[in-house]
This record gives sequence, structure tokens and C-alpha cells, in this order.
Amino acid sequence: HGADPRATNNNGCTIAHWCCSGGHLHVCQYLHERHSIDFKNENEAGHTPLNHAVTYGRPDVVEWIVSTFYSSREEENRVERGGKGNDGENQTEIERDTSNDLIKEGELAKEFASWLQGDEARMAVLDIFENV
Repeated sequence: HGADPRATNNNGCTIAHWCCSGGHLHVCQYLHERHSIDFKNENEAGHTPLNHAVTYGRPDVVEWIVSTFYSSREEENRVERGGKGNDGENQTEIERDTSNDLIKEGELAKEFASWLQGDEARMAVLDIFENV
């Protein structure tokens, strides 16, 4: 009680990065539903929770992240958030462009599948990106 679910470690990893690395889908879903945790947030090295799920071969987490955060419906429904600042000027919240994330992670999935031939988890992750 009282822990900050948005805290980061020295590398900028959030709880989302750790849950995805560990393959804890139910925890990922809970954090998203109850605490609106950002699963597109980059750490200091530029890695997203999706990258961690791909790297550690977590196909169920990869599939959930892709369908929840990178679906065409989610992208279509994204609206520009803005408003008036304290000085009365219009301000717009800038979102990180995530359009290339799936391409980048798909390439990473291919690399892991080729390096670790026979690894069923890595092949399942690759299958997700081939069907996106």
C-alpha cells in the first residue's frame, strides 16, 4: 500500500517492463485496467515493455500488448489532447510516435527466432508479428 506503480528504476524501467519480461500477463492486465499504466513507455535505452516481452519470449504478453495498444482501432481512436495552460496559451500533449514499434519488434522477433532455432516461445512471438 502506498507504492507508486509509476516508479522507475535507475535504467528507467517501470513495473510494465518487469511484468512483461517475466511474462506475467495477469499482472500486466491488472496494471493497465486498475492503474492505467503506460505499456508504450520507453526506458533509458529506448526499450518498451513490448520489447522486453519479445526479448524474453513471452508470446501471451506480446499478443496482449499488440492487440491492446497497437491495434488499428486504438490508433484511430487516439485524439489530440490539449487545453489552456496557466498563461492562457493553447498547449498540446505530445505523444511519442509508436508507428514503427511493431516493425522494430517484428525484426527483433525474427532475429531471436533465427538465433534460437527450436525455441517454441520465440517462434510463437514471431508468428504474432507475421500475422499483424
